[in-house]
Amino acid sequence: MTEALAPAPQTQHGLTPESSVHDYREIPYHLRKDTLKRIRAENGTLPEALWQERGSWVEERVAAILRNQRRVVSEVSINPPYTAGSDMVIATQPIGDVGPLTIRAEIKSSSLGIRDFKDKIRNKYPELFPKEEKNGQLIGNWISELRMSQWLTDNNLLLINGSEYKSEEEILRDSFYPQLDRIIEKARREKGISHQVFPGPT
Repeated sequence: MTEALAPAPQTQHGLTPESSVHDYREIPYHLRKDTLKRIRAENGTLPEALWQERGSWVEERVAAILRNQRRVVSEVSINPPYTAGSDMVIATQPIGDVGPLTIRAEIKSSSLGIRDFKDKIRNKYPELFPKEEKNGQLIGNWISELRMSQWLTDNNLLLINGSEYKSEEEILRDSFYPQLDRIIEKARREKGISHQVFPGPT
């Protein structure tokens, strides 16, 4: 399941991913998804500590990737485990006439984690995510995804899959920047600023 609606080689606000130095470590063998699946298949269960360790590694990986986007990101703070609301907080550089933004991010280690998070939100707010229209017509998946995207934007929340199967480019171009674009556009509407393309921070 995709985390963003569309890839963006260059976003509508001119914010383009920077080439970065890979300063995050490669995922340890014992935390790889295939390894964990094999352990669970052999033992019938998997120690919770391994899932937690994998989750921490994924958060650190995503944080390192985002910190390398220095023209856009000024600071990334990882919240303590089980913090309500989000896994990390991202402070941006001043962005055009919007200024600096503070954005929350939820980081998942798999597509299943992304799906589970969305399901929890839909179950928590059934009035925002009805399964059918008032006339009884079922709501299609793409409409449901549009509403989820809008909910994330309204809450200044990014949802990112940081799995080892996601490349740095996928995380940035297909997830981080498209979602950031939507939050920037929301901030512009809230400030009453008409849309314009600007070159982004330098």
